[in-house]
Amino acid sequence: MGTPEIVVGDNIRDGAEALHEKHGQAEVVAEAGDQPYVFIDLGPVALDEYDYDQDEARVILRIHKDFPNGQHYGLVTVPLLTVDGNQPDNTTVNHDHAQALREVGIDEDYLYWSRDWRELTVSKPEHMARATALVRGTLRNPFNN
Repeated sequence: MGTPEIVVGDNIRDGAEALHEKHGQAEVVAEAGDQPYVFIDLGPVALDEYDYDQDEARVILRIHKDFPNGQHYGLVTVPLLTVDGNQPDNTTVNHDHAQALREVGIDEDYLYWSRDWRELTVSKPEHMARATALVRGTLRNPFNN
């Protein structure tokens, strides 16, 4: 039995396309069954310019299905990221908010980052591309968020 197709609205699809154009990869990979969120995989991100113990991480955004309305909150990194062996602030290992990723075959431990997009203006679907700034800022400041 295969993974069921994820049906998203025009705003999510248009936003993911804008994110793909800016970042080079963006694919809706999961939806949180009883919660109004989908997960958009940005793929691997090199961590050379940051101080992590790891060299690379897969980054997955948690986006409200009613984008650009609703609360845009959280991202996931696989594997767990650490700096000098310490887990970044406001993160949880294998948080329930991202449990839907298990259902699509992400079996590795993941780090859920509680982050709010409040500092980003998002009023149109194409503004989803601004998530790349959120990712860079979050990774740049793991202990200041």
